Amino acid sequence: MSGPGILPIVECGDPVLRLPAEPVDPSDLRTSEMQVLIARMRVTMEAAPGVGLAAPQVGVPVPVFSGWAARIVQHEVDHVRGRLYLDRVELRSLSTLGSYARLWAGRPTEDAAASLGFTLQ
Repeated sequence: MSGPGILPIVECGDPVLRLPAEPVDPSDLRTSEMQVLIARMRVTMEAAPGVGLAAPQVGVPVPVFSGWAARIVQHEVDHVRGRLYLDRVELRSLSTLGSYARLWAGRPTEDAAASLGFTLQ
């Protein structure tokens, strides 16, 4: 992923993803610096796989995100709080794509929970 205005997306293991975001005064959202960041984040989000992007994902620990739907907003809020989705998952439920396709695709989630030893909420 490259191009004008596109920001590099940091990956799991980068400390910035574990930092809680620094507070931003709402009036600062109108500054040219913040508007450029938001514009570049939008270009980056549109060029990247996925449907949302939080500022920490581009190495900037501030609570700015763009995207849609409540689940995505929560995912992005987690990023600005220094959390990853892995912090919320039931570790026993993790599976490789191959194992998922072979063992669980098309089956009820309850089957996986019973077999792998995790509970559903």
